Amino acid sequence: MGIVVVAMFFLNKTLIGNPSEPEVGFAIQPLSQGFTDLEVEPPRGGSTSGNDKYDLKKFPAPETFRTFNRTEKELSISGNCSDKYYTIIIYKKGIDYRDKPSAAVFNTAFDCPSGGLFNRKISLSDINLGGSDYYVIVANQGNEGTWYNPR
Repeated sequence: MGIVVVAMFFLNKTLIGNPSEPEVGFAIQPLSQGFTDLEVEPPRGGSTSGNDKYDLKKFPAPETFRTFNRTEKELSISGNCSDKYYTIIIYKKGIDYRDKPSAAVFNTAFDCPSGGLFNRKISLSDINLGGSDYYVIVANQGNEGTWYNPR
């Protein structure tokens, strides 16, 4: 009898999922093709073999993005988007996303609403943040490729 109950629990969890878990978008795993390739040192001679469009050093320095402290309860982010999704990516202050793009502590894409204006609140208690300051990047994301236009 106990085996039947356990089997039914796992089938229910697998087929139905957890209805209390909200669907908020999808995480780009680990960041999306292109950026993860950049963490491998480019070949000697300088060519990035087709990854020139993903040259992160051309993107803004981390200091230009909005910062916040982990003691804040909630992060309100609003803006506009112009593609299928907008991404919100959070990094620990002191880590340069251009050198270590997969070091994000939060990395999620959300549907871009019609009209392109969004307002998102992120509960920081849901993210395992250590004792530090952080910075947040908002960018556009299509169905394929990587995020772009960090701001």
